[in-house]
Amino acid sequence: MNKEKFNKLKIEDQVKYINLEIKTKEFEKVCKSVGSNKPAMIKKLKNNGYVLNATKKKIEVYKQVPNIHKAETQDKSKEHKSDINIHEPKEIVVHKDVTKIHPKTQKNIIEVSDAKDRIFEMLMWYESKHKNVIEMPALNIEKSKFESEIVTRAFRLHKKVLDWFMTLAEDHPQYKQQDLMSQALFEFVERYRK
Repeated sequence: MNKEKFNKLKIEDQVKYINLEIKTKEFEKVCKSVGSNKPAMIKKLKNNGYVLNATKKKIEVYKQVPNIHKAETQDKSKEHKSDINIHEPKEIVVHKDVTKIHPKTQKNIIEVSDAKDRIFEMLMWYESKHKNVIEMPALNIEKSKFESEIVTRAFRLHKKVLDWFMTLAEDHPQYKQQDLMSQALFEFVERYRK
């Protein structure tokens, strides 16, 4: 489908089309096929109350997504027409003193308060996914540390450990096995040496 046909569709039909396509293609490729890009499409969906669920590979309705652009234009028009804003408090009480809040700060506080449930939901998801994740440092071998003669030793190893080592060696063909083994033993000795 080209860009013109896609843009003529109602937003609900656009979402249906995208959901059909992302079953077999990547979201980014679907966006390109309708003359858009990923960030622009995500923004368009968000502004219309939809969100991309990457784990399910599906566009879903998100009921709590406020239309920020609409709210901003309404707020600006209200500021010009009158200073009264019915649904937002003008003052808060702190230690029995009345303190005025700047309208932008007040608006930000309300937006964060409205998004509280989504923020906690996202935080819980993040913590559950990244609970025991340890960042893997890049494999970097400084051969200058090992500038000495090469010696041959015979060791008995568990087969699983040897298989893991061989897989690692295959994934890093730029290093010799002797350099990988030297680095591994060096790090072990450094860590447990007294």
